[in-house]
Amino acid sequence: KVASNGIDLNKLERGDAVIVFSRRKVLEMAQYLREKGKKVSVIYGALPYESRRKQVQDYIEGNTDIVVSTDAIGMGLNLPIKRVVYAETSKFDGITARELHPDEVLQISGRAGRYGMFDEGTTGIARNNLYETRNKTITRAFSRPLPSIDVVRVSFPEFLAYSSKKLSDTIKTWCQVKYPDIFIHQDVEVLLKRAKYLERKYKKEISPNTVFILSSVMFDENNEQLNETWERYCDLYMRGLKEKVYMPANNVKKDYTLESLTEYETLCKKYDLFYSFCKTIGKEIDMEKLRKSKRIITENINEIIRTQNAEKLKKRCKYCGKKLPLNYKYSMCQDCYEDYSYRRWYY
Repeated sequence: KVASNGIDLNKLERGDAVIVFSRRKVLEMAQYLREKGKKVSVIYGALPYESRRKQVQDYIEGNTDIVVSTDAIGMGLNLPIKRVVYAETSKFDGITARELHPDEVLQISGRAGRYGMFDEGTTGIARNNLYETRNKTITRAFSRPLPSIDVVRVSFPEFLAYSSKKLSDTIKTWCQVKYPDIFIHQDVEVLLKRAKYLERKYKKEISPNTVFILSSVMFDENNEQLNETWERYCDLYMRGLKEKVYMPANNVKKDYTLESLTEYETLCKKYDLFYSFCKTIGKEIDMEKLRKSKRIITENINEIIRTQNAEKLKKRCKYCGKKLPLNYKYSMCQDCYEDYSYRRWYY
């Protein structure tokens, strides 16, 4: 059900999940709640699996009372949550900030009142100066009929990679194939981009099947460091030096900052890329060494999350540095805004 009134963030209870939409806001909110005496677990998309599992385990076992999360909480996590509380209802989708779509609201809100855990679940909006606007986003999602399935995505058929044509040409040809109305092609932008890179660099030295295999290694293509690591691994493999595909070194400076947290998250993704690439090319891995390295990273990440410097996470005016309320709408304080408006008007 939808809460009829706004939910006070100062009166959260065990079993509540607070939703925001960036890692920084997750950490800010978690720190704010800890200062109120709450024990908090955090979940966000870039949090490595092992660290996420520890955060979830702490919550399930009662070591923490509240979860602060992005919409990553809606991706297959089954937690004993009684209320989902939206501290904000807009997210950046890679292009612009927008209000949540109804299906996104339903996906996230579905974490509340899980079958066999609570008799019912509640979803609602944190009480603040944007309550009315945000509440409309939630109520609209629950008032519309459930949508039907409109399309089914068709994956690129692997057997086509055994063609004598360049893989990039085969992909383009496949994208022109007409399917019945309900079926559409999967997004092959990343696969095509990687295929073109490999074909351009290695020309006739590389077969279409090898291009497909190397291009299918899973990693976050938006991370430049991971792209560079993948390219280096591909180069070693193509030169017949797959034994030189080494596990990334841990050179992260542990200084309890957001920067070191980001570096640890990226390093964990590099470990995953290393594992995936080695499995793809058939290279043996020292799994005990890999598990130990990832365990150290996980412990460091969880420690940084627990001991994050509260002052560095405070929301501040971008001009004078004055502390701002956690849910303050603007990036400058009222005094700086008035001063800015005065100078703009008179000068």
